[in-house]
Amino acid sequence: MNRKERRRLKKPTETGPRPRANGDSLQAAMDHHQAGRLAEAIPLYERALAEQPTDPEAANYYGVALFQMNDLNGAATALSSSLSMAPNYAEAAFNLGLVERRRDDLAAAKSALAKAVKAAPEHVAAHYNLGNVLMELGEAVAAVKEFRRTLTLDPGHTDARYQYANLLHDEGRNEEAIEEYTRVIAAKPNDAHAHNNMGRSYREMGQRDEAEACFRDAVKADPGYAIAYFNISQLRKFTEQTDDVHRMRELFDTPSTSDADRIHLGFGLTKVFDDLNDADQASAYMIKGNELKRKTLSYDIALWEAWESWITDNFPEKTFAEASDAGDTNNQPILVLGMPRSGTTLVEQILSSHSQVFGAGELGILEGLATASEYPDKPPDLSAKALKKLARGYASGLDVLAPGSPRIVDKGLGNYYFLGLIALALPNARIIHCRRDPMDTCLSCFKLLFRRGQEFTYDQAELGAYYRLYSRVMAHWNQVLPGRILEMTYEDVVADQEGESRRLLEFCGLEWEDACLQFHKTDRRVATASAEQVRRPIYKSSVKRWADYRRHLAPLEGALGELVQDNGGNT
Repeated sequence: MNRKERRRLKKPTETGPRPRANGDSLQAAMDHHQAGRLAEAIPLYERALAEQPTDPEAANYYGVALFQMNDLNGAATALSSSLSMAPNYAEAAFNLGLVERRRDDLAAAKSALAKAVKAAPEHVAAHYNLGNVLMELGEAVAAVKEFRRTLTLDPGHTDARYQYANLLHDEGRNEEAIEEYTRVIAAKPNDAHAHNNMGRSYREMGQRDEAEACFRDAVKADPGYAIAYFNISQLRKFTEQTDDVHRMRELFDTPSTSDADRIHLGFGLTKVFDDLNDADQASAYMIKGNELKRKTLSYDIALWEAWESWITDNFPEKTFAEASDAGDTNNQPILVLGMPRSGTTLVEQILSSHSQVFGAGELGILEGLATASEYPDKPPDLSAKALKKLARGYASGLDVLAPGSPRIVDKGLGNYYFLGLIALALPNARIIHCRRDPMDTCLSCFKLLFRRGQEFTYDQAELGAYYRLYSRVMAHWNQVLPGRILEMTYEDVVADQEGESRRLLEFCGLEWEDACLQFHKTDRRVATASAEQVRRPIYKSSVKRWADYRRHLAPLEGALGELVQDNGGNT
């Protein structure tokens, strides 16, 4: 068990069996165990259990010893046996939770740790580890509760405070997150992770100087901290190779540097040399960084191809032609969607500069509701009852983010898979599709290390194949939903910012406001990869950028096929 799990052999808690004499075998086993002689302890635990097979204490300690010997299956069996003998034995439940987490069975870990905190409400480590498991399961609200409980019981538990700060950051509560990170750093001044993550919060708030100071504190605490160097690389445009760049290259070339660190360094150096207009050097790091990242992923485009077929089969044109007024008349949602790096953040920022609009960022509400309806595993339920339920669920999810806001932007890029549902459930919702030159879009994806998801972007051929699939899905929606989707191209917005902004607001039923031309001054959290770009006025240097990289992009160009124009223009 590792240090953060804070495990030691303990006497059973008050909720479990009382310590008692159990014969020489158990005592001898525990003596060896305490001394670290696991090979000698294990057979003695087995002898003790043979002598008294219903002793939960012996089974618990036997499970701990097996865990420490990395026999996870044996440990789980022994600890489950201990709990079957004594269901309220908190230590056995706690230990089982740690084992199941190590076995990557998070549901089982959650169940065991929940039993531990129920049996022993003041068990600090159980609350902390349950919070970690809930966070890994994506149950952020429940995880926050556990970390808060941990801190109530032990205000000096810096690991819990760090995780709590991370959740605040993920919720966009950056000012609160910074307060918590500050407390962590006060207790652990050399905690590079806390310095780095506090920098991320400052960056999302647009406070670049404060962010950079945090990232530099992180590398000061840990000179090999690759993630902080990556974050430094994203903050500003490089005009020369600085000491940071030399250090990143040195770390990248060091044989002992882990592949995980080389991924961050590779993408960081891609950004540096792209800034320096050195496409050859940028490509070398870009290709290597993507190659290393792709090895960590399990991605199969066949699943997405099956989804495309499911959409065209289940949402034919007649479905919408025959649709009744079964949906909700709510016009609050504005969906901005498209491929990553296609200008969606720019369009959202323009809209969010309007006094009547709240930009909520990339949401997963619609996907969650669709998944709960077993979409796409079975035909969609398009009854009036089902559509109104979906509309209410979606609207309530949005309203939590900005209660009372007249209009809310949902920039979930993957929402284009669910447009049939939203078009029927919320016929007054506005849908904006952002497009950009296919090669520019894909190159921009390939240059970027995404925080999560977008697994199709780390191989040129897979990226091109996914783009073609996305294009077919959007072509289908435009065919069956004529007039419902506003098409905006990045190149047109760059060429005529005011004209395209007016067209956008008119489509959304919003009056013109001059603030929409000053979108880069809008004070709001931006957590996407485009955070730095949208805090600058419109610029044209990204148009036809792929031409500089063309000699390094043959697999991508081949995969896109006829979607590519030789001059790099729009399709």
